[in-house]
Amino acid sequence: MCMYANAYTTIRVWLACWLSLLLCVHTATAQQSFTLQDGNRNAKIECLTQHPNGYLLLGTVSGIHAFSGTGFTKYSADTSIGTSHVTAIAALPNGKVWAGFSNGALAEVQHGSYRQLVFEEGKFNQAVTSIRADAQGRIWCGTAGEGVYCYDNKKWYNINTADGLSDDYVYELLMVKDAVLAATDGGVNLIRFTKGKKQIQ
Repeated sequence: MCMYANAYTTIRVWLACWLSLLLCVHTATAQQSFTLQDGNRNAKIECLTQHPNGYLLLGTVSGIHAFSGTGFTKYSADTSIGTSHVTAIAALPNGKVWAGFSNGALAEVQHGSYRQLVFEEGKFNQAVTSIRADAQGRIWCGTAGEGVYCYDNKKWYNINTADGLSDDYVYELLMVKDAVLAATDGGVNLIRFTKGKKQIQ
């Protein structure tokens, strides 16, 4: 009796191991890898976002590429931007997609191309590191040396160390209710901007 029980237990363990191995092999073979080529070299992907239509938009040192799930399409660029180095990209709640560049320029992405956004204040002086939108529809941009910018009522407002920001090099922005979190070289700050009044913690 014991002999049969031990044999049964051995078979169960063997079957469990075999099925686990099959599952691992299936999972490994189901994975796919895609490489974005730029000429004769792999393109360096700096940022990405998902378009409202579902496909991915990739910001690279050579421009913007769309990934459909099976292949890549390079978007045509607005040469007035002055650089193809994309450092930030974001799909906004209003359905628009904005991209930021290493020279501080901003562009809107649409219909397989992107064109520079022109503002009264001009472009930023440092690279755009992050683009976000809040519940009020305002656009927030982090920069690599100028702090944070908020686009409110068709005007850019700058928030930097002079206002209490821990550092002007901002890596990332995150929207939290009625405020924005800014990750900087000097720590994390909570920023509120209401009716032109800046509050930083």
